[in-house]
Order: sequence, then C-alpha cells, then structure tokens
Amino acid sequence: MKKKGFTLAEVLITLGIIGTVAAMTMPGLVGNYQKKIRVTQLKKAYITWNNAFRLMLAGDGVNYLSDTAFATAVTDSGKNLYNAASSYPEAHTILMKYFKTTKMVTSPSVGDACNYKTMDGSGPYGLSCDFIKLYLVDGTNYRIWLNDLDKDTDTNTHGHVFIDVNGDNKPNVMGRDIFEFIVDRTGTLIPTHSLVYNERWCGVGCVNHWKQQKVFCGTEGSADITDVGGLGCAARIMESGWEMDY
Repeated sequence: MKKKGFTLAEVLITLGIIGTVAAMTMPGLVGNYQKKIRVTQLKKAYITWNNAFRLMLAGDGVNYLSDTAFATAVTDSGKNLYNAASSYPEAHTILMKYFKTTKMVTSPSVGDACNYKTMDGSGPYGLSCDFIKLYLVDGTNYRIWLNDLDKDTDTNTHGHVFIDVNGDNKPNVMGRDIFEFIVDRTGTLIPTHSLVYNERWCGVGCVNHWKQQKVFCGTEGSADITDVGGLGCAARIMESGWEMDY
C-alpha cells in the first residue's frame, strides 16, 4: 500500500504553529536565562570582594579595616578613597593585590561613569562620577567609594560599592546588571536596604528595607517594575535565595 505523505499546506501550517509558539516562549526563556547569568555573576563578584578583604585582614593580622596597611595608606583627613582628588598610589597598589584585575580607573570621564539608569527606565540613576572603577579579568567591575577608614565601630559604614556584573556593557540598569552594597568595618559587602542593613544602620521603626518601599526593588511576589529605582535589588536577590524573581 502506498503511504500518504504530508501535503505542502500541512507542512506550512505546522511550521507556522511552531513559529508562533517559539515567538511566544523564546523571549521569556531568553530573559530567564539572562537573569540566571547575572545572578551568578553577582554572587561571584560578591564572594570575590569579601574573600579579598578577608585575606587583607588576615595578612595584616587585624580584625578591622581601620587597622590595615591599606587604610593607613589613605592619608586623606576623612580617610576617603574615591577619585583622583583622593588618589593614593600605595593604597591602590595594596587594593589591586587582592583582586585579579586588568586596570583601575581613578578619574573616569562623565560619560564613562554616570550612565547608569533606573530600573523602570524613567531616567538616569544619578550616580556620582567620582567613584573609582576596578576592572576584573572576568569582565566585572566595582565602582568604589570608601570613607571613614579610620573608624572601627559597627555603627559606621565605610563606603559604597556598586557591582557592575558585565562591566561597561549594556543595559547598565540598576537592579539588572548593577547592584549597590555598603562596606562594613571588616570590608564585607552588605546589600543596601537588606535586613542586615536595616538592623545595623537604620534603627527601630525604620522603613528602609526593600519590602517596605517599592522604589527600592518592587513588591515581593510581583515582577512589576513601575516606579522602581533598583537600589535595593541586591538585597531582594540575596534574601530570595539568590533568585532574580522580578
């Protein structure tokens, strides 16, 4: 008996259905893949920074950042390390010793430094251009502003670090590929607007946790990013078990 094959019309209809389904599902699959990649990069950069400062403290035989040779090398009266105006080569050399870097930019141009955007796309984030940029060999960069390096109490913060997980590549959006952290007295990164951040530096009755204000990183259980700046998204990711659920 002669077998009957598919007609051209049937083949075209089938291909059309497959194309429609792919068009509907592929953007979501690609988006979820990108989220997983960025979270993996963020976690690696977070661990890399914290391990570097643990090694620094252990190498100097001290418990706090204020007692390190790195802090001593920052001779600014406010113990600030951020741009060329507070550029201390010895401190830079010490810092770079603990990271696998390609370069450090101590005086970035406006176009290079200030192109971060809010998550909702409403405008530029408004980050200062003065932050040092430390480029790692894996493509990550840290934007660094350290301060009060002579203080050793737990009530003092010691600066801000923005992790840009894919370097200068786009999208350069807060909460997508750029995440903010606070530096504590041991050099450890604490995600901004996290539970730990609130407990240490905000106090009783504070409403600075990311769940308390949508602008920090949206609403728990929702992917809506309307009116979201993205400053607390590292906290949301970490407190959600290293998941970008928005």
